[in-house]
Amino acid sequence: MSSQPQQETNRPRFPSRLPPAFWDGLSFIYITRIAIRELIRRNSEKPFPPLQPTTFHCSASQSIDNCSSIDRKCSMQPLESFSPPSGIQLLTPAVAVKRFARRGGPDISKLRGVGFMDNRQSIPSPRKRASDSPPEKIDPPTSTRTESMSPYDLNFRQHLVEHKIYPDGHQCLNGQEPLPPENLDEILQVMAQPRACTSNLTQDDFQRFRRQDYDAFKKTQVITNVIPIIEGDQKVRKFVAGQVPFTNLEALTDGSLVSGNPDLWHGARPEQLDKKARIQLSKRIVPSTQGELPIAPNFFLNTNGQDGTLGVVELKALYDGALGARGMHSLLTYSDRKLYDSDNKAYTITSTYYDGSLRIYAIYLLPQTGPNMPREYATIQVNGYALTGNIHTFRAGVTAYRNLRDWAKKQRDEAIRRANETVEDGDIDTSEESEDIPPAKRVRRLD
Repeated sequence: MSSQPQQETNRPRFPSRLPPAFWDGLSFIYITRIAIRELIRRNSEKPFPPLQPTTFHCSASQSIDNCSSIDRKCSMQPLESFSPPSGIQLLTPAVAVKRFARRGGPDISKLRGVGFMDNRQSIPSPRKRASDSPPEKIDPPTSTRTESMSPYDLNFRQHLVEHKIYPDGHQCLNGQEPLPPENLDEILQVMAQPRACTSNLTQDDFQRFRRQDYDAFKKTQVITNVIPIIEGDQKVRKFVAGQVPFTNLEALTDGSLVSGNPDLWHGARPEQLDKKARIQLSKRIVPSTQGELPIAPNFFLNTNGQDGTLGVVELKALYDGALGARGMHSLLTYSDRKLYDSDNKAYTITSTYYDGSLRIYAIYLLPQTGPNMPREYATIQVNGYALTGNIHTFRAGVTAYRNLRDWAKKQRDEAIRRANETVEDGDIDTSEESEDIPPAKRVRRLD
């Protein structure tokens, strides 16, 4: 009875939006919409400097062309009653503006640091005198799009790279890309294997898929109408979940990122893994506290509608895939750390679907370069398919997707089988290097 409250207390907390620590930790900040919003937020918290009244003076003997600082005392008066001082020639508005702008325009240094006021007075209509009615107050403009800004931008990517999570094509400091996984050939062979269910796809099936993709403007429409065609009929749906935040997992970097939230992910049924191992590895392989959802996910899909962007989809795939790769690494090293800690193999697949194109990636952990060095994650694209191109690429893409989904399940099932045997034998690694199991939850190895 007391385990549930304790579980909620120990549940990792993720920010709803990127906190100041995220921006402070970046070595370089790109100018993006969300970065500008953070800058505005910080400026709004600064105290406004006091505004000093400014008096302008100008000698009558100076011409406007030679007057670098307007030093003439000005007073507001109707244009009809205004007469220029002697020695100063009135210019047409167009010429005056050009000469004024040529010298840099007005001096607005006094406005530096001044923020926007929450309530601003409306500008009176030219047909209406300001004294006819009291000024109306206008609320500051609000934008629902600003509130729903995605954190997945260039700064999010920069944060992942600085924490050793590399996207596809990333070059290390030596100018070389990370070594591909040792089982890359195996993955490519699995993708190309023929599949009866996809070989039977007809031209009508292809046209129906194209129509669904064309009509899917919103992301929800893609998930509801397009992705099920790629997924196909599945006998057991309990292996699949999606759009559930990974709030139970430990932070992948420094805790300043939002929680992972893939659009679709495949995992194992919770009862498939021994309860003792499930509790010990909870913060690495159990994405949510909802007990009925799959665990140890290692196959992901992220998508977007026509109103979204590909960059967001790619970054989500990288982030979610890294969470899955870390979980699979914890599950594998639970039974044999020496065997799996430096095998340089991929056990996690992450995919993206956007605007008719399917991209499939393998994400994996690189061998540690030193005993106390942080783990590095590398991503490699294994293939890409224009599913809306023709019937042949449609069949090939769907075949590769489903084959790798089944391959990921085999990797997951094998890791769970080894972990269950380890629990039965009582042979659990308790060394100080075993970072995948919290110290309080490690079980002593039996001699």
